[in-house]
Amino acid sequence: MPPTLYERIGGEDAVHRLAEAFYRRVFADDLLRPLFRETGDEHAHRLGLWLSELLGGPAAHTEERGGFAVMAGAHSGLRIT
Repeated sequence: MPPTLYERIGGEDAVHRLAEAFYRRVFADDLLRPLFRETGDEHAHRLGLWLSELLGGPAAHTEERGGFAVMAGAHSGLRIT
């Protein structure tokens, strides 16, 4: 079986580094920062879990956070376009 995209990009460490780099930039940006309810490491952790599962890694987001439906519900009503 060919490696998953998750494996190809370097697995958990790579995905979590990507999520942390993304949020460092978001929270440093005056335009983007107000779109998020809180600033903290928890955002990066949750994004890392979600991206990992989405890219073929472990189902930790589903196990720890309830999966896509919970994530979508948390973002509903935020008028994200």
